[in-house]
Amino acid sequence: MEKLEIMSGISSPPDSAREAAELETLLPRYEETFRRRVLVAFDGNAVRPAIQYSVSGEPTATTSPVAVIKLIGEVPQGAREFEWTCSWAFATYSLTAGESTEWLEGGQPSAPVLLTTVRQTRTRAATGVRYLKLGFTHIVPHGLDHMLFVLGIFFLTRRFREILSQVTAFTIAHSITLALSVYGLVSIPPQIVEPLIAVSIAYVAIENIFMSELKDDCVRCSLLDDRAIVVRSRIKIV
Repeated sequence: MEKLEIMSGISSPPDSAREAAELETLLPRYEETFRRRVLVAFDGNAVRPAIQYSVSGEPTATTSPVAVIKLIGEVPQGAREFEWTCSWAFATYSLTAGESTEWLEGGQPSAPVLLTTVRQTRTRAATGVRYLKLGFTHIVPHGLDHMLFVLGIFFLTRRFREILSQVTAFTIAHSITLALSVYGLVSIPPQIVEPLIAVSIAYVAIENIFMSELKDDCVRCSLLDDRAIVVRSRIKIV
């Protein structure tokens, strides 16, 4: 909402808490502003889908209402390919269409997606394989912060058991915090989260300078796609 208002020349109070009902009323007012930065095209021809907004949840100290925006319309007769561009995303995100998943930077047009692929029925096995691939690409090549953190742990110790325990704690914390974020239970602004990621990596780097080996009472891991810090083997949501 803040980005929509800024693009429309309207300033709002910083960190102002918006109720779900208020947001659901405000979103349609900026529809044309939203449309200018979202492109849906079939065979290279842009279309103008209808838009539906729904907002759920109420603002708290750690969460914000979650908005779902649906673009609805008929696929043109005889269309073969679909293309997507979203300039509202300011970081890398994944576009999933059927079995096809592509990583895009904010504002980057997608590669054409065959509609025959999108309309295929996905089996459970295919879904598992797709998420396995997503999990891999989330780390390599798109998880440089993750790789730096684990590399820092590796430099602290070469003992396989200790590395395995630390990486396992890292993975569990990541899974928990990612789930909390996906379901809207915890929502922390990127202005807080991104510096925390950098600080966690810097902490491990400093440990490597002043410590010769990994000890049990060290800070274990911090992430924030991630939104968690595991301290003294305990998971603490921040």
